[in-house]
Amino acid sequence: MLLDAKNLEISKKEKYNHFIHEFTRRMFKQVSWSLFENHKLLFSFLITLKVMDEKLLQGDGAGLNTSELRFMMAGSTKV
Repeated sequence: MLLDAKNLEISKKEKYNHFIHEFTRRMFKQVSWSLFENHKLLFSFLITLKVMDEKLLQGDGAGLNTSELRFMMAGSTKV
């Protein structure tokens, strides 16, 4: 079975995505052990925002929506 350029590129992308997923999961697990319970939710939120921001930069389309981010950070602004 010969690997052509297309399969090699898919393989590299899969390896990269797996590496990012595993690194994020392990970092979260290690840091969570040292946090108090009430800080874990904030840390989870920050990690989620960073992952979504990276997806936006990669052009996956599932990235961070600026208006939703503002709503999460400030709440409803209607008076």
